[in-house]
Amino acid sequence: PLVIATSVTGKVVRSVEAISIAREQNGLTLGITGHLQAPLAQASDKTIDCTLPPMARCPGVRSYCMSLLVMYLLGIHLAEVKGILSQRESGQMRARLSHTANQLEDTLRQSQPKAQELAGIFKDVQYFVFLGEGTNYATAYFTAAKVTEACGLVAVPQNVEEWAHLQYFESTFPDAPTFLITNQHRGYPRFLELIPLMRRIGRRIVAVAPAACKELTSLADYVLPVSGQVEDLFSPLVYAAPGELFAAHLADVIHAEYFREDLPHYHGYSNAIYMGESQLLTRGEIRQRD
Repeated sequence: PLVIATSVTGKVVRSVEAISIAREQNGLTLGITGHLQAPLAQASDKTIDCTLPPMARCPGVRSYCMSLLVMYLLGIHLAEVKGILSQRESGQMRARLSHTANQLEDTLRQSQPKAQELAGIFKDVQYFVFLGEGTNYATAYFTAAKVTEACGLVAVPQNVEEWAHLQYFESTFPDAPTFLITNQHRGYPRFLELIPLMRRIGRRIVAVAPAACKELTSLADYVLPVSGQVEDLFSPLVYAAPGELFAAHLADVIHAEYFREDLPHYHGYSNAIYMGESQLLTRGEIRQRD
């Protein structure tokens, strides 16, 4: 089996551990990383270089986009060489993937003023919920992560169906901003079904959606617009942008330092995810604990 691990720094212990164990099992291992001299690259049979020019320290946004692009391109190529996609079909898919750059640029332009305005409105909020389905369930996770990393606030990602089973019953923050990240694909009708319930229990609704989702955008309290009809398969590349902007503006408004670097119990202390900070175990050592 081909085992793929992604780590921008190439120093995350669990990623290196997973690749090392896969090699012990005679798997073919591939590291996707931005540091070719880091432990992940050294532990992998093959590597794909995702090095990016340095920028100011901030929650990973460019690196997320780069990692997604690499995995999309890898998936398309594997389908092509296996004969699942023809050369023509894979070429068309790469062209559609390339087009998301234009959609991303347009989404950033449209969402920028809305995200800044929303940050001011929600400056006193302590708890956020981000809902997604299908490919944008991952976007809900990523956007919630950016709010926590940038602002230090509680941000919960959830599948839209599971919200009805769980977060529906949360009453501590009845007006919690709830971001609905969706397009017009499979899960869209479920979002529409749940909006009356959200309103009944006091939630403030933010739609992260294109203009084509007219029912949703007309019912939402606020809208972070997404450009056009982004192909569902590639939507995480574009749909994450409004949440990224919101997290950045909210951090500015509440004067939060990224990763809590202004707080004494955080600044200069590791969070035990990198090599040298956490124990790297072999498969045999792990099995001893079974």
